[in-house]
Amino acid sequence: MLGVFSGRFAVFMSFFFIGDIISLNVNLYFEKNDKFKDLLPITGDDNYIYTKNDLSLLECAGSCKFCAGFLYNSGSKTCHLLKSLLNETSFNRDHVDIGWELYESLNVCGSGWHLYNTHCYTYLDLKITWADAKESCASIGAYLVQIDTMDENKWIKETLQPALNSSKTCSHRFCCDAWIGASDQVKEGNFQWTNKENVVFSNWMAKWGQPDNYLDEDCVAVCLNGQWNDHRCSYLLNTICEKTVS
Repeated sequence: MLGVFSGRFAVFMSFFFIGDIISLNVNLYFEKNDKFKDLLPITGDDNYIYTKNDLSLLECAGSCKFCAGFLYNSGSKTCHLLKSLLNETSFNRDHVDIGWELYESLNVCGSGWHLYNTHCYTYLDLKITWADAKESCASIGAYLVQIDTMDENKWIKETLQPALNSSKTCSHRFCCDAWIGASDQVKEGNFQWTNKENVVFSNWMAKWGQPDNYLDEDCVAVCLNGQWNDHRCSYLLNTICEKTVS
């Protein structure tokens, strides 16, 4: 059964009202965003976890357990599950795709967290060492962010850029003020994530010869431009934490 009220709905075994939300399954609440009606994102498949066909609106919503929302076309019964929330820059309003509606997840990650491709991210303005950053992330059920692809790196830069720009203590040479989970503390030059996996993808500030281990720099921070730099682990920086959707 599908409940709809004021543009919001959720999927549940039996629906009930919570304010202007109708619930249908725990932690599955969606709100229709009419601002982007009849539009598809410019970058298309880059935004989608995957696409499903021949689904009802209810089935599309039910398949969006760990996504930021979905685009649904009732005419073609096509369902695009989204990696992350869309915004005005995601669309070209000169190109109309009739029938598409955007539904956004309201509570997959929780307040203060951002969803990307089944993982949740948050930015902590704490000014702490790399070791303390690792502990701070662990204390909220997360870990220092592990960046595995350029797409993820770009999303982190673009999504957390407002928080990074608001930092009042970004005085380092390259303005790299947020810790990520990479370090070469175990073996110099062999960067690993906090789970001991080797760093495969990287986005070093190569133009400036990074990483350069200047003054024994073993821990990695991300810069405002999305590139990485190695820092002394005792520096007091902000933190980006990541967790999987539970």
